[in-house]
Amino acid sequence: MTNNLIEKNFKYNVEYIYNHKLSDKKIGKAGIELLAVDEVFVQYPKWRDYYVSNYGRCVSIKGKNKRLRIAKPYQNGDGYLAYQFSKFVHRKQKTKSITVHRAVATIFCPNYWNKDTKLEAHHLDHSKDNNYYKNLILLPKSLHTVMNGVLNTAIFQDGDLRKMNPLDIADKTGLTIDDIIGVAKGRKWTADFYKLGYGCFSVDCYIIGFEFNYKNPRP
Repeated sequence: MTNNLIEKNFKYNVEYIYNHKLSDKKIGKAGIELLAVDEVFVQYPKWRDYYVSNYGRCVSIKGKNKRLRIAKPYQNGDGYLAYQFSKFVHRKQKTKSITVHRAVATIFCPNYWNKDTKLEAHHLDHSKDNNYYKNLILLPKSLHTVMNGVLNTAIFQDGDLRKMNPLDIADKTGLTIDDIIGVAKGRKWTADFYKLGYGCFSVDCYIIGFEFNYKNPRP
């Protein structure tokens, strides 16, 4: 994928993506077929031999010949797909198990918080198997807890409902993710008002809606 296409297809971490992407030439030479024209493999930070795609696939570069191969994920004890990364540091092997959704989110999702804030990757559709980057968001634990009880988010304007994930709401409104998700934190199920199945809250001049998952309510 060229840098122009990367800038066209990705909103976040664009500079990192095109500075650390695996070349299409190397991918093709290894006989690896892309899942879609927008699939791009990008080096995972601090693990130089592993490249993760926006679809959740991973290419490892191993051996003296630096052979490329598709890494096979495994299912961890929590039911998430994960990769086992390894490298030698001072002649000792170091390993790291990382979930697929966390690997994808680290590369392709924005981090609006400082480096000291511990972030967790969240599946917007609550499907552990859907690790496409647009289905993921990085959140502090407190906001992650809120989103675990939310099926969809939306914005209401002029009486119309537009389903929109929190990242797109932030882009459209200029609100922060803390503003958008935090407004529902600790609120009772009876929100400011209820419309079209959404509990709605006023944030500045915007109305943000949450379709709550009553089978998995917030604490």
